[in-house]
Order: sequence, then structure tokens, then C-alpha cells
Amino acid sequence: MSRKRTPDQQPTETSTTPTTPQESNTAVAEPPAANDNLPAANDNKPSFAERVGRRVRPTAADPYVIARAKAAAAECRTYLDRCISERKKTLSPGDDVLNRCLAMQRAGFQGMDDLEIRNNLIGLIIGAVPTTSKAAILALDQLLERPEALAGAQRAALAGDDALLAAYVFEALRFNPLSPIVYRRAVRDMKIARNTLRARAIPKSTMVMAVTLSAMFDPARTSAPNAFRTDRDWNDYILWGYGLHTCFGAHINRVMIPAILKPLLAQKGLRRATGSAGQIDSGGTPFPVHFIVEFDA
Repeated sequence: MSRKRTPDQQPTETSTTPTTPQESNTAVAEPPAANDNLPAANDNKPSFAERVGRRVRPTAADPYVIARAKAAAAECRTYLDRCISERKKTLSPGDDVLNRCLAMQRAGFQGMDDLEIRNNLIGLIIGAVPTTSKAAILALDQLLERPEALAGAQRAALAGDDALLAAYVFEALRFNPLSPIVYRRAVRDMKIARNTLRARAIPKSTMVMAVTLSAMFDPARTSAPNAFRTDRDWNDYILWGYGLHTCFGAHINRVMIPAILKPLLAQKGLRRATGSAGQIDSGGTPFPVHFIVEFDA
């Protein structure tokens, strides 16, 4: 959420950027109820974005969260199955992701049956809407903590230097990444770093946590890790995983996140709103709900 301050210094709300899952202009519209027993929208029914948020909430040790996530996942599957079925019956002229997938299905492309289309759409919804918004907000928050870095990012935005702007944005995100920890459960007995002094046996079913935040500050891997620098190599960042498990969204986000922030960073006098309004408020969810900044008119 952003506000501009008019010459008489009375802030007036103007626009929302970067958007949150509840406010995003790109979020999927609220679907109809999966069955007639679901409450109506005016009965405090959670939005589609909120249900998506439940699916990506950490579920390692909270049975209540797991139950809610499973229920939300079932609703999401039902809704998307219905969307796919209805679109196939009545083709629409729009150029959107579902139409492209169905065109590939009709052309006989492998991996484009209804189930695989639905699973990929779920991945896009979870991986593209709330996560991108959160990453943009985390980067902006870190820039606002560093006046020199903020000034540099703003100069780059005003100059249209997208490569330099991206360097500021992703260096800021290194200090507070979207996923500071990646956790997995071992499916079999395993030894990590075999034949090294740091080798460790991992028994089956052990929860293993890879701390990517710590790795990006490892002095053995990163030069001057505590310094804010815009000359780092892209491979210094582990913002979307590593190796075979790198999220394909890294390539999209490398362009999209700086583009989301660019119009806001080009504003004069960009600053946090005073008090708690100028701090990230997650509202008890994994994603920002409110984060208000101000700028001069």
C-alpha cells in the first residue's frame, strides 16, 4: 500500500504496490462455491487467495494447519477441474494460460492432459501470486532500511537502468529472502558430505533444513557477505533454491520483481509510513497483508 503526500503534507492514499495476495490485480477471481454447502461470500468466506495461502503455509508440525491446507487444496482442485471442463465445452477467445494449455492439448503435446494442466495451474497460482508479492515487499523493506541503497535503487529506476535496479533489488532480498530455510524429510538413511570432515549420517524420516539465508552469508562462498554490494554474480544468490531443485520461477522473477518495484522506487521522497503502518504486517499469515509507504506528490 502506498500513499502520496500532497504539498500541504496531508497524505492521500493513491495506489497499492506491490500488491498483496488479498489485493493483487493479477490474482485469480473468487471462484464459485465448490458445493452448495459452502458459505456465501458475505458470510466471511475466505478468498481464493487466502485458500492458496493456506496451501503454502509451513505444515511440518501443526495438524490444524495440515487439515486446513488439505481442505483448501481439495477446493482448489475442484475449482480448477471445473474451469478446465467448462472452458473445453465453450472455448473463449482470450489469450490466457488455460487457453494456451488447451491448445497444446488439442495439438497432441505430451504432459497436457486435464490432470497435468490442473496441476501446473495450481503450481502457477501458488508460486506466482503470493510469493512474488512477498518477495517484492521484502526487498523494498530492506532497501528502506538502507538509505544509500534506497537512493541508488531510485536513481537506477529513474534512469531506466533495469540491470542496476535488479542488482539493488536482489541484493536487498539476500538479506531477507522469501525462503530462508528449505526443509525436506529424508525418505531413506543418507550420509551428507560423505568423505569430508563435516560428514553426517541422516536417519530415515529425519527433517532436514537447508538454511539458504546462512549459505548466502558464508564467507567461504560469498565475498564480504555482510556488505551491501550490487556487483555480485547472479550465482551468488540462492533465492529460489539450488541445482536441480532451483525453481523455474527464478527466471521470471529476475525480470518481474524489479519491474513491480520500479514505478514505486521512481517516486520522490519514498519512505515508510509512520508507526506500525510502515512495518510489514503479515496478519498471522505467511504473507504480507499490509505495508504502507509514502512519497511526495
